[in-house]
Amino acid sequence: MMKRLFVLPLTLLLTATLFIAQAAAAASGEGGRELPVLRIGTVVDGQWARETGTVEKFREEISSILEGIHDVRFPESAALDGGWTREGVERALESLMADPEVDIVLALGRYASYLAASGGDPPKPVVAPFVISAEAQKLPWREGTSGVRNLNYIEAFDTFARDLNTFREIVHFDNLAVVGEGFLVGTVPVLKDYVETVGREYADRISI
Repeated sequence: MMKRLFVLPLTLLLTATLFIAQAAAAASGEGGRELPVLRIGTVVDGQWARETGTVEKFREEISSILEGIHDVRFPESAALDGGWTREGVERALESLMADPEVDIVLALGRYASYLAASGGDPPKPVVAPFVISAEAQKLPWREGTSGVRNLNYIEAFDTFARDLNTFREIVHFDNLAVVGEGFLVGTVPVLKDYVETVGREYADRISI
């Protein structure tokens, strides 16, 4: 699992692609000399100006690395947007899981990644590259992997305690204010509990 935000997006792309390549053998394909077809569905939490192009970057890298190995397709009907609502993201993920025309699902959102990684045994290969903290989100983990068939997630942002410790070494503070993404805090309340628990180890007062 990747640990630092700074390695995004390329390392995440490559890691996800490696998992896809391993899972591709179970995906549907064409016979004869034609390349086996790999149909990938994507779901994002919602449109966000700062992340414009993220999905396209994943598509380009995956297609490039699997060129000559698989006929990679990203059906437009399987490129779903949760509209920044809990219900929207859940419906989008459930739709891709149930769609027989989708072989692999990329959960390209923080809430989508949480849902994909916490939803039990997925019926098809799933990559969740934006998990914030497996510990905070109480996600399955066993010996460096999810331990769940068809599930691969990447712990990309779990540096909160380390960052606080580094910051504390630079400057002393007693009051800590943490600014978070409202949608994520609202949909994954355990994150707030985690931030408060860790924050109290470094500050007398904490606000989120």
